Amino acid sequence: MPDFVNRYYQEALRCISAEAPSGAATLFRKTIHAIAIHYDIAEVDDNMSIYKMLQKLKDEGEINEKLRKSLNGVKDLGNDGAHINENEPDMEQAVRLKGMIDSVLSATVIADQQLEATREDHPNEYTDDSSDK
Repeated sequence: MPDFVNRYYQEALRCISAEAPSGAATLFRKTIHAIAIHYDIAEVDDNMSIYKMLQKLKDEGEINEKLRKSLNGVKDLGNDGAHINENEPDMEQAVRLKGMIDSVLSATVIADQQLEATREDHPNEYTDDSSDK
């Protein structure tokens, strides 16, 4: 996983280990922003909303609608984790967010890395079309 994305993901995992669900939720939200930066959708210190980042990720084919909705849920709980309110995340929710982020990372960043490795291993054998040769 790219270091920039992994940095926030690993910090969120440390928050789960420390039983700090608000910290984990907030850092999983930052992981979304890092994914958007990885795909050149957003920048550091970007004023674009996470919602718009998610829509752009979907529009550019990096995620599907189901993953967009999943990440929107992560965003919402991440917002709750960053503010004092009635909806502060608990440990069960933090662990659920981890599962959602893991699914997204597996379907995007990690899948892209595996595909690239496959192309490097078999540059003449792999094509993007669906025809069998």
